[in-house]
Amino acid sequence: MTTGELNFIFIIVIFIQLAFILFWIKLLKRKGKNKYTISLSILPIIFLLPFIFLVWFASWNSLKAFEYSLSKDYNLSLLHYEKSLLFKPFANSWFDTFRVIKKDEILTAMGELYYEKGSYIDAVNYYEKALTSSSQKFKIYVYLAKINFKLGNIGESKKYHEKIANFNNEGSNDLFYLINRGESYSVLKKYDEAIFEFKKALELSPHKEIIHYYLATCYSMKSDIDNALFHLKFIDCNKPDYKSLINNDDFFLKNLRNNSEFNRWLLECN
Repeated sequence: MTTGELNFIFIIVIFIQLAFILFWIKLLKRKGKNKYTISLSILPIIFLLPFIFLVWFASWNSLKAFEYSLSKDYNLSLLHYEKSLLFKPFANSWFDTFRVIKKDEILTAMGELYYEKGSYIDAVNYYEKALTSSSQKFKIYVYLAKINFKLGNIGESKKYHEKIANFNNEGSNDLFYLINRGESYSVLKKYDEAIFEFKKALELSPHKEIIHYYLATCYSMKSDIDNALFHLKFIDCNKPDYKSLINNDDFFLKNLRNNSEFNRWLLECN
């Protein structure tokens, strides 16, 4: 839904409510009801109007924030997300029944925006708030593992990698799930489990280079040089990101450094 569509729905709802109030007043007048009785009967409908406005205000700001995030205007996006949680009712979970974008989705989105901005402490704060009620726990664990690693909180990062590895989503065919689960197993030095996840991911996306890179690192750590070299050859090592990874990864690729075939391939890349 766009902000324009939301505005149209809001106007229609208000128009219907006002039309209903006028119809109700005319109906009661025909029945000979006095002004006091008429006023009392329309009070509940009138009290609904501010609530409808609050729903519109919260939803409009969250949609506007989403639109700004697509254009990578992170500051304006964060400003509108904050407005969508501005008043106390907006921050309550029961309000989600009426909200276009749910509270936990807003908190998660704000965490992502702070992550993209490099404001890692703020990102952790919003992700941890979202965790209490979010249906996107796996995604939040992934970002918290990455952020804590960037902040040098290795113990915290490892804790979230363990949560990712233990996350129960059996039979998932989602690439994000499989790749990140495999990466967490690799960080935890459970290379057989990591290879299993990466191979499942490779079935879904056989030409995705990052999967081949992760498989190469896992096989390297297991000293399975042939399989490590096999998967490295699927990578375009002239791409800046992969060139940097391969040249500087002295941990996961350490067992390949003295291999003549690997060094010949590396020389061709450089």
